[in-house]
Amino acid sequence: MLTIRRTRILRGPNIWAPVPVIVLDVEIGELEARLSQETPIFFERLIALVPSLRDSRDLVLQPQGGLRRLLLDRLALALQQLARTRVDAMQWNRAVGAELTDAQTQPAREPGLYRVVYAYDHAEVGVAAGSLAVRLLNHLVCDS
Repeated sequence: MLTIRRTRILRGPNIWAPVPVIVLDVEIGELEARLSQETPIFFERLIALVPSLRDSRDLVLQPQGGLRRLLLDRLALALQQLARTRVDAMQWNRAVGAELTDAQTQPAREPGLYRVVYAYDHAEVGVAAGSLAVRLLNHLVCDS
């Protein structure tokens, strides 16, 4: 199961990106062994919920990808974009802002721990998107 150990909000340019980002330290426990031995089978259910992730299939199929294979960073971006689209559409039919694109997942020094970094426009929405992404992936992976 995925567990967020720590959440940091970086409000300006930083070592990961020239834009504000959220940094999650995510522990994956027994999923570490599973991800090195099997391809996640939740992808079709995930893209049914979040179609914008369809182009990420190649990442899911990389055997050395670790947590990157679960698309947590991209899912957090996609959830924020969905929220922004809804809010912008409700506010005087304004055009949707620029798409958030900065995201990366890297293994930390400790085995089974990953650093997930993704851009945000509003810190509260970004943190909520990361938390929701972890909950959704836990549901999809545990049901597999």
